[in-house]
Amino acid sequence: MKLIADAGSTKTRWVLMADKPEEACVYLSRGVNPAIMPLSDIECIWREDISPWVAGKKIDEVWYYGAGCIPSVCEPVARLLSYLTECDDCHVSSDMLGSVRALGGRSKALVCILGTGSNSCLCDVGEIIDHIPPLGYILGDEGSGAALGRRFINAVLKREFSAAFRDEFLGWLGMTQQEIIARVYRGEEPNRFLASVTRFIARHIEDDSVAQLVECEFEAFIRNNILRYPDASTVPIYFTGSVAEVFAIQLTAAMHRCGVSVAEIVADPMPRLLAYHSQADY
Repeated sequence: MKLIADAGSTKTRWVLMADKPEEACVYLSRGVNPAIMPLSDIECIWREDISPWVAGKKIDEVWYYGAGCIPSVCEPVARLLSYLTECDDCHVSSDMLGSVRALGGRSKALVCILGTGSNSCLCDVGEIIDHIPPLGYILGDEGSGAALGRRFINAVLKREFSAAFRDEFLGWLGMTQQEIIARVYRGEEPNRFLASVTRFIARHIEDDSVAQLVECEFEAFIRNNILRYPDASTVPIYFTGSVAEVFAIQLTAAMHRCGVSVAEIVADPMPRLLAYHSQADY
């Protein structure tokens, strides 16, 4: 059996795949991000979430595609997975490569992720051939849930919206301005906290000012990432991720204004990733 993981910072989906993709067994767990989390913390989470589920199962291969899987962490994460799953054949790669193989398949395309974080790349034959670094939620991650939350909180607290709207938001969040600042600057996993604000944004997306804010953030992603690739106007552009799915209308509008178009927004890349791994020649 093959164990395949589509792992974000917020949640991870694990799939045990037998001979046929339609016979896969699915399990959801908490997300991790090895780029910003100690390996010991990840081990604790996986011991609680994953070890009981894989116990007694004969796993032949592990393919883990995860947020924060930069080259320096892939080997230690693979060793940890090998230990916990008792599988010697473990492969750890970025969630970007997983999206490439799910969306781009073996064709030349631009593939983008808009979730808690954001990312993009140019791919061909199932591999990344050009990549603009996302730089994380402080230096980059334009268009992501964290960036949308950051931009929205800034707008609300700097009085771009009415006092009534600000009070509604603070009430929904259950925090004061001072508590928000403390949570962002001194709390754990501020990227997830910022991304959680997209739930409130989605509730008010019919408000023109909110929609404009979302589209403006998407335009920043398009300008700083998509349009930097020389092939942007000649290859299909695919999106995946919860933010791309929820704000598909605003994303499509922003793409149109920037002179490019969306080939497809894939809410769930896992079926295509399973299909990719069911082929014999990857």
